[in-house]
Amino acid sequence: MIYKCPPAKAIGAIGLREDTSPDIVVLVEDSMAKSLFFSLLQKYISMKSDASYLDIRILEIGGFANVINFWKETNDYIFYDNIYVTAFMDKDVETDIIPYSQYSNFDLIREYNENSHYLHFLPFTPECLLVRVFNNNRDGLLEKLREIYCNQQITYNVVANLDFVQYNKPFPAFTSQTEYNDYIKERGSFRRDCKEEAERIVAELSHQLNVSKEEIVRAVFKYSVDVVLENEINIMQLLASTMNRIRR
Repeated sequence: MIYKCPPAKAIGAIGLREDTSPDIVVLVEDSMAKSLFFSLLQKYISMKSDASYLDIRILEIGGFANVINFWKETNDYIFYDNIYVTAFMDKDVETDIIPYSQYSNFDLIREYNENSHYLHFLPFTPECLLVRVFNNNRDGLLEKLREIYCNQQITYNVVANLDFVQYNKPFPAFTSQTEYNDYIKERGSFRRDCKEEAERIVAELSHQLNVSKEEIVRAVFKYSVDVVLENEINIMQLLASTMNRIRR
């Protein structure tokens, strides 16, 4: 990580010259978000094969504030005009931050509202989805992983007792900054617990199979998108404006 990175150095690191520039650049928060978006993208392409000719790069930027600020900067002077730049932030930004400009992040939320055509959200917070699938779809997931890697011995156990029913309840009506802060802090703690549990299980499977943790995460997200979420999300609708490069 380079703090106060000069724009020229950032451009050089990204390496997007005119002769190799992509059609679409997608900004996400971290590696888990990148893996989830990649699985969604692959599913979209399998449903709409003419999208396979597009050159798409997925860039990890950092937290949602970094994503919004970087998107704004890239549209000012970094990428060529013919490159379609969009962003997919984690689901918790949509639920916990965007509706509550009166309590925090007023300028960022205003920036989002002005550019919401290009600033989107993943249908789930990645670490929460991983733990949900590890927990609720253990038998099916293990069967799929055993098929992929030809290893009938792999297994794992979910240790953390995480209450998704409570986490997914509608938000209360906040009457003060303190109430909002306490509620958001509690939800953030839940997501951190999810991330720790997901990383523990991924590391366990990675060790058993002798493959990278990134490969395990991608395999689980692919199973999630192909099987678990098939009737929960409309991938065509989710990615339509991005894949069709619809400008406002």
